[in-house]
Amino acid sequence: MTIFTKTKTLIVIIIVLFATNISTLYTVWNLSNNTVTTVSDTVKSKVFNPNIPMGRLLKQELQLTPEQISSFREFRKEYYPYVHKKYDSLHIKRHELLKELAKENPDTVVLLSISEEIGAMHADLKMATNNFYLNMKSVCTPEQQQKLNHIFEAMLNNRSKHNCGRQRFRYKQKLK
Repeated sequence: MTIFTKTKTLIVIIIVLFATNISTLYTVWNLSNNTVTTVSDTVKSKVFNPNIPMGRLLKQELQLTPEQISSFREFRKEYYPYVHKKYDSLHIKRHELLKELAKENPDTVVLLSISEEIGAMHADLKMATNNFYLNMKSVCTPEQQQKLNHIFEAMLNNRSKHNCGRQRFRYKQKLK
């Protein structure tokens, strides 16, 4: 290798290392300057405290006005009866699925059908929850919307970690 080629190679290596250092410094600087909003431990503890009803929690944390409280109650009146019926239907379908699975020769067509029905019910529940959330969000101020997002984030994060939440929909009756 000639001196000219060695010099060129060293210059290219120095430029690559310099660019890598600059991008690393930029990333560190950018991450340290961004304010990442996380859910506070107090909100998390309140969300999952079974002694604090969700309505009271939202009223306190969001500092709702009387008009907003009235709107939230109306949204709840639509949401909860629908969701309770869906959960009851899901419970029945899961029981049917278990009965079919317990048979000597389970019918895979029946299992597929029941599974599809369960999937559709889950999708309906998710859409109902989305609409409930969007309705609540629609009557909130931008600051309240941020707090509402944090509360829902805490609920979703906990459910995904522990497969539980406030556990409002427990089944009191057992099917035979």
